[in-house]
Amino acid sequence: MPLVKSSKTVRSHLTKVKDTIPITTESPLVYNIPCSCGKLYIGETTRKLKQRVKEHQDACKRGDEKDSTIAEHTWQQHHPGKSCRQSQ
Repeated sequence: MPLVKSSKTVRSHLTKVKDTIPITTESPLVYNIPCSCGKLYIGETTRKLKQRVKEHQDACKRGDEKDSTIAEHTWQQHHPGKSCRQSQ
């Protein structure tokens, strides 16, 4: 009688692989945001990346230079709309 071996094992049926965590939900982390002028902002945060990027975007829209180095750069270099869109 031939021996038939299944490709599935008991372990493969019982082991659950964890879902990967999207990068926008991980923290702490180092991130970079390119500017339309070619400069690159490198930041570090302990908050969620999605939250921090939104804070930069909101600061750009308000022109709030004290809360975001990106907002300070974009307003001082007279290109606020372009850089804010690129930080998404």
